[in-house]
Amino acid sequence: MLTMDEVHAFVIGMFETMAPWDAKEPMPYNYPSPLTGEYHYYRAGRALGWPIAGLIVIGLLKLAKEVLL
Repeated sequence: MLTMDEVHAFVIGMFETMAPWDAKEPMPYNYPSPLTGEYHYYRAGRALGWPIAGLIVIGLLKLAKEVLL
């Protein structure tokens, strides 16, 4: 069963890959990391971030085509 820490680590990795810009504020060193012990979920999120972003773009293009044409 997935825990919230595992899901959180996956989502952090996924959205870190999808964002094309750098973070405005770097994370402070004393921030309690949700990635502690869940690094493999973070890596899986990073691996799936680009394909998911591609699917979102394809879906938006198809929606725009249907709406505009």
